[in-house]
Parts: sequence; C-alpha cells; structure tokens
Amino acid sequence: MSVGSYFSKVFNNLKHLSWKGWIKLILAGLLITIFITVVILCLIPDSPVLGWIFDVLNWISELPDWLSYILMIEVYGFLIPFGAPITPLNLVAGFLFGWLWGSVVGIVGAMLGATICYFWSITLLHDWAVKQLNSKRIFKAVHQAVQKNSIKLIILTRISPILPSPMLNYLFGTMGVGYIKYSLSSLVGIIPLLVIYVYIGSLANDLASAFNDGASGLGQKLVYIGVAIITSIFIIVVVTYYLKKEINIAMKQLDDNIEVVYEDDIEEEEPDDFFYNNETTPIILDDSTPRKFYN
Repeated sequence: MSVGSYFSKVFNNLKHLSWKGWIKLILAGLLITIFITVVILCLIPDSPVLGWIFDVLNWISELPDWLSYILMIEVYGFLIPFGAPITPLNLVAGFLFGWLWGSVVGIVGAMLGATICYFWSITLLHDWAVKQLNSKRIFKAVHQAVQKNSIKLIILTRISPILPSPMLNYLFGTMGVGYIKYSLSSLVGIIPLLVIYVYIGSLANDLASAFNDGASGLGQKLVYIGVAIITSIFIIVVVTYYLKKEINIAMKQLDDNIEVVYEDDIEEEEPDDFFYNNETTPIILDDSTPRKFYN
C-alpha cells in the first residue's frame, strides 16, 4: 500500500466516524500527547522535570498520611495505563511509606491501573487492543493458553517479565477473560514481587537516613537488600520457566493448527441431523439432501 492510498483510507475512515468516535479519538490523542511530552522533557539533559518529580514526591511525603496514600494511588492509576513500569512505583511507595503501608498503597494502586486498562480495552481502545492481539504470534499463543487456564496464565504473566505487562493489561480484556477472574488473578500475581520491591524501597530509605546520620547497621541493611533482590530473581526465574513451558505448548498448537477441545466442551452424543465432512465442517441434513452410506 502506497503512502497516498494509506492516508486516503485513513481520511475515509475519519469521515465515517460518529460523534462518540471523535470524542474517543480526541481524548486518546490528548492523553498520548501529554505522556509523550512528559517523557521527552524527562530525557532532556538538565531538565527541570525530574526535579519537579522529586519535589512532588517530597511534597506527598509531607502531607497527612491518608491524603498522601490517596495521591500515590492516583499516580499508579495515571501512569500504569500509559505503560509505565510498576517496579519504580513500588520502590517509591516503600521509600515514602515503609513496608506495610507502602505495600497496601502499591497493591491498591496497581489494581486501579490494571482495572483502568481492562475497561479501556473493552471500550475506548477495543479496536486497537484487538489489532495488537492479532499482530504478534506470541500474543496469539497467550490467547490460546488463556482459553485453557486463564487464572494460571494471568498469575504467571504478572510475575514473569518475559511478556510486556502493560500490553497484557489491555489484551486480557479482549481475550474474553471476565473482570472478576482478571482482577483476582492479577491481585495474586502482583503481590509477591510488589511486596519485595516495596520492602527494598523501605530499606533504601533507612539506608539513606543511616548514611546521612552516620548511624551503624549499614552492612545489615545492605544484606537485607541483597537477600530481597536474590529472592525476587529466584521467583522470576522459576515462574518464567513454567510460563515458557505453557507458551511453548500453545506455540506448538498454533504451528500444528490444532483445534483444542477441552473436556467440558465434549458432548457425549452427536446430534442426529449433523454429518461431518473431511474438514470437520458441520453439514445440516434435511429431507432433500441425498444420503450415501459406505461399508
């Protein structure tokens, strides 16, 4: 397709947009523009944006506890739908609020972000999410595996980094996974590493205070951080191994073009008015259809 024909096709699609479609397009464009602008400003050398970000974090920490928790949860809910990695947010939550409340804030914020992605994927960004699902073989394999055991796959993908979690936040909604199953599975999957990273963030705060005050116990805190990092690596390695096995099975099924039939879908008896040809296409027979039987 030439460039001219491509833009002609885009223009024709825009002409047929409804007013709801225009609203969705404008809102999506504004959100994307804001996000790209912030990212570019952060990459500029000596950019004041990073300083503003740290100033905001300090300001949040000085607010009343309940208000700072709400604001940090909103930060999760704003950044996650735009593909922001959750690990830095967890470290910040631990640094600001400590291990316990940092974990609570992180879990609620992560679930808020995942929920926004889910409902965007079935409303505002549905067409885009479906296109992404069909664009890569790995996503098709995940879709295949999700049909067999969605809870297991969602938990594994939340822990393992081999698949982009921000993208999966949108794709699971298009795979037919119900919200209750999606949210509960996501909750179970995000808790282990989230708690570890929040704990590392809380130790980093203690470590910074110890350096500034010249207090003892620096070596002990460094050991704790090392143990937490090693634990997280171990969890990731083990979960990634099992996730790769599931994905490889699904990949093989795609390569072999196997139609997977699960036990719950198998009927004990075939309907009397159905015959099947060599391609397993159902043929409905009526009284006018000639029937041939072979020995």
